[in-house]
Amino acid sequence: MAFVRFILASLMTIGLIYVLDHPVKLGENTLPPPGKFFSPQHGFWMNAEPVGIRYPHRDLQLAGLTGEVTLLFDDQMVPHIYAENDLDAAFAQGYVSAMLRLFQMDLSTRAPLGKLSEIMGERTLAYDLGQRRKGILEAAERLAASWEANPEIKPLMQAFTDGVNARIKELNPREWPLEFKLLDYEPEPWTFTKSAGFIMAMSETLARTAHDIPLSNAYQVIGPADFPFLYPNRNPKDIPVIPDSSTFSSTNNSLTQAPTMSASGTWGYQDWLPESVPGIGSNNWVAGQAKTRDHLSILCNDPHLTLTLPSIWLEMQISTPKASSYGVAFPPLVGIAIGFNEHAAWGFTNAGHDVMDWYAIRWTDETKTKYLLDGQEKMAALRTETIVVRGQKDPVLDTVRFTVWGPVPNLIAGTSGADLAMHWIPLLDIDDQMGLAFAKINQANTVAQWLQPLYAYDAPMQNALFATTTGDIALRVSGLLPIRNQTDGRLVQDGSLSEVAWSGFVPDDENPIAINPAQGYLASANQQSTGTSYPYAYNGIFENYRGRYINERLRSNDSLTVEDMMALQSDNTSLFALEAMETFFPLVDTTVLSNQEFIALQSLRAWDGRFEALNNMPLLFDLWQRQVGSLTWDELYTAREQMPVEIPDEWRLLELLQITPDLKWFDIQGTKEVEDGQQVVTLAWKNAFQQFTDLSASGKGYWSAYKSTDIMHLARIPAFSAMDLELGGNKNAINAITSTNGPSWRMIVELGPQIRAFGIFPGGQSGNPGSPYYRNFLSTWQKGEYRSLQIQTREEVMNHTPLMALTLKTN
Repeated sequence: MAFVRFILASLMTIGLIYVLDHPVKLGENTLPPPGKFFSPQHGFWMNAEPVGIRYPHRDLQLAGLTGEVTLLFDDQMVPHIYAENDLDAAFAQGYVSAMLRLFQMDLSTRAPLGKLSEIMGERTLAYDLGQRRKGILEAAERLAASWEANPEIKPLMQAFTDGVNARIKELNPREWPLEFKLLDYEPEPWTFTKSAGFIMAMSETLARTAHDIPLSNAYQVIGPADFPFLYPNRNPKDIPVIPDSSTFSSTNNSLTQAPTMSASGTWGYQDWLPESVPGIGSNNWVAGQAKTRDHLSILCNDPHLTLTLPSIWLEMQISTPKASSYGVAFPPLVGIAIGFNEHAAWGFTNAGHDVMDWYAIRWTDETKTKYLLDGQEKMAALRTETIVVRGQKDPVLDTVRFTVWGPVPNLIAGTSGADLAMHWIPLLDIDDQMGLAFAKINQANTVAQWLQPLYAYDAPMQNALFATTTGDIALRVSGLLPIRNQTDGRLVQDGSLSEVAWSGFVPDDENPIAINPAQGYLASANQQSTGTSYPYAYNGIFENYRGRYINERLRSNDSLTVEDMMALQSDNTSLFALEAMETFFPLVDTTVLSNQEFIALQSLRAWDGRFEALNNMPLLFDLWQRQVGSLTWDELYTAREQMPVEIPDEWRLLELLQITPDLKWFDIQGTKEVEDGQQVVTLAWKNAFQQFTDLSASGKGYWSAYKSTDIMHLARIPAFSAMDLELGGNKNAINAITSTNGPSWRMIVELGPQIRAFGIFPGGQSGNPGSPYYRNFLSTWQKGEYRSLQIQTREEVMNHTPLMALTLKTN
């Protein structure tokens, strides 16, 4: 009997050991081995960081340095790097980035490169296949190889990479970031390809304007006669990024007369190509000395990106004998992306240009390896992608077809029988020096020095802004801008004709630029880059309201202050809402409204257009304008059930209601009578009021509850996220907060003899959810407040007793 008990106890022990040492499958989710995850010596307990602790000074011997580096972490865990040269500064930046954000660096580069399935298993396989079929990994590898071959870029990128790997190498499993333990995998060495992959990810976010497909479908639904009427290229009210008074060196105005061309057919939804996210954009502006109260230029920047925890940004100071710079960096890249030094400040917004065209491929064989080009049969280049899938014995092999235009991401033909090839600047064999651009801009003191790295910058296209303490201000639309001679690039093109190819790129010295304009300020908010005098045709997705609002505010005030700029960055006013209400109200037939509907309409008339968090009027307006759009474009929304279809711009709908309210498109297809604009706006109000009543009854009758902004953890772990935040803002307001996106970094720099700078981002410096510095900036950001930013000497930081002090030495 004792022997039987011994056997049973042994089997239970073996079973328990097995359970503790192996992942646990719960439905579609897999938990890490419980023994490892809960181990007091190695598990998640080791990731808890006490509040207020100051760590003793440490000296570290690290291979790859040429001199000595001091790292001081201030009371907010902001690293201040003091290095003897640029290479050691890059090494130290790589080291602190990995120290604070290693999991973020890993995940944010695995995703674009199509390598999530190595850690996530089969559930991310479809996503990885999509990334590989778009050629992202192949392009990142080529970009990394170009850095390797560039004697100017390689040393800097190698130093940064060595710094990341120095940090990874010194970690033991108990010190791994929490997410590595939770997902049960270990950090792998950093490479050039990983940094290049992050650049590809930013290009996908900011320059993946795949509107050719839904626009082409709309072209087929609406017809060639009505298409240019409903989808004009330019809003006549727009105030461009580059003032109209700016002159351009080229006079070849014939280039702006490119006709619209399209391949025949329609194309369905493509899983590998999600719709563009609304709210991706940014604001930046600079008021020159003549526009400010104290006659000091003030530069402002707030890039709008998907809000995540940890934040996409890492705040830091980098000091070398050449320059000291302060601002925020992307953890996977070297240099400070948005910030200031002792003589200048700089920032970026997305330019919104279409640098991705789609071409219909006419295959000539069933295997889809040959296609037509100018009447000749041409072989596609084939690349086999190998995707390792966690939990599967064998990798998944996939063959990607490359044409002269680019990769064919999916072999799902449109109605014409043709597949689509993607022609996109980041996929081309170009010598993009983004790996070096930020580091060079960090040391720029003059406009000429700032321009030099921008000439070598290719993608994604950005509105680069600059200001100096001497009073110069400048803004340049930077990146490669395609020249399209035969088409405007808005629609899918016939890939069997080489004549529709780009004929090159706008010369560097003809990119739109303004330096010290007569108006005394410059502003960009993703609106059109230029007026109609610009000699090169272009198109894109441009914002129609924020740019005008900023221009109006700056133009009307010659005594601007830092406090004015803070208020403007947090301004929740929507110019679209104000103009829409001005259009809607006269069209409402009040004779058919109920008493409650009429009272609510009068309440909305008194609203000031500000999307404040706890106000119910923004919700009522938003429901109304959505109803107007859905009732007007009902034919297009019906077509959307089968395929992606572009809806005309909001500004165009307002214009049509003002000038042609009897337009045939206002007729609602599901009714017997023929409606006009007045009937549409009135019915939309009645529908919106009913929706508003229902939402109010459910407790969601105010703006922030309806909008429901979440800042999710990168791995979508709710416990590590900030959910249902009480925030105002709207995509058309300067404070462009949506349910997922918003100002990821707010910065204001006053450029005087002593620079005054302020900034904030929603999160914290640490990527560790168990750290007091994981989200400690969030409440300050929510309230529209700022932290003071200051370039400090070693002695100044030490006087305030830093949280941590490290000395890095070569071994």
